[in-house]
Formats: sequence, C-alpha cells, structure tokens
Amino acid sequence: MAARSRAALKKHRNFGNKRTAMRQAKRSENKIGRAVMPLPIEDAAWLAGIVDGEGCLTSSKGFDRRDGVTRYQFRLVISNCDTDILDRTQKIFEALRIRFYKLASKRAPNERPLFTLTVASIKSLTRILPEILNYLTGRKKLLAEMMLAYCEGRLNKPEHSNYTEAEIITQYFIRSVMACLNRRGVPITEEGGWEL
Repeated sequence: MAARSRAALKKHRNFGNKRTAMRQAKRSENKIGRAVMPLPIEDAAWLAGIVDGEGCLTSSKGFDRRDGVTRYQFRLVISNCDTDILDRTQKIFEALRIRFYKLASKRAPNERPLFTLTVASIKSLTRILPEILNYLTGRKKLLAEMMLAYCEGRLNKPEHSNYTEAEIITQYFIRSVMACLNRRGVPITEEGGWEL
C-alpha cells in the first residue's frame, strides 16, 4: 500500500508544497486574459458532479493590513485520492484558463495521499461558476449563485480597490450562509427551502 502511495506521489510530484503551488498560480495567471472557448456540455456536467460530490465552496478569513478590516476570500476546493479525477479536472481548468493551485496532503504512511485543487481568484471563479451553475443542485447551487454574484460585482471594480462597507457586509453574510449550509443535517422545508 505504501509503495502505491509513493508511486502516486512521484507521478504527481507537481502536487507539491505551497511555494510550488504559488509558482504554478503565477504561471497560469498569465493565461487568464486570453479568449476561451465555451466548455462542452459533457465536461461542464461532469465537473458540476465532481463539485457537487467532492467539492467545497468555502471561504477563508483574512485580515487586511491596509485598512484593518477582516475579509473573506472565496474558494472552490476539490479534494480526492483518485488522481484520474483530478487530472481530468485540471485539464478542464486549463482549457478554461482557470487560475488554480495544487497541493498534496501528508497523511499516515498506510493511507493514500489526498490531492487538492483550489481556485481562489475572483477572475477564475467568475469563469468557472457560470459554466457549471446549471448542473449544480441543492445547497451547492445556492452557494455558487451567491459567490458568483459577489465575484462579478467585485470584478467590475479596479484591481486592489478598497472594499465598500456594503461589500464587507455581503462577504460576512455569504460566509454566514456558507457556515450554515455546509453543516451536516440542515433541515429542508416542504417548499424546498432551508430552515435556518
């Protein structure tokens, strides 16, 4: 079992540390501005299924030293031990010129390594979410719609512009809804809504 894990890590040695991930992200950042062909329906539906089953729409909390405000960065994270799934996901991201980074977690010696693809750029999120939105279901669709609306609004502003008070409140609201919906066992009402 350990030999198989080592072989998988060698095959995917580019699933590396954070420094490698940042270098990859900078390289892929240069490709973002180019025109992109629309994603074929079967790829969009497949990727939506992976995001629905293995993905996570989440946010990370950060402190901005420029103005002393706590902010949240939205992310799409896909984790899996099966490298074939992540290889296909990576090819789809590259076809759409999505900025992403890859990491491999260091787990116990008798376990398979866990590989993670993360999309954290607002430009990349506004490129990938519309492609898969129609194929998502339930909670992931609601989170994707809220995240996409926020990212599109932010994308229309100059780069590195300060956040307005409304944007900070929106970030906090989306983060709160994410925390509630990502919890297991949130009851669903008869009308199809959630009891929050």
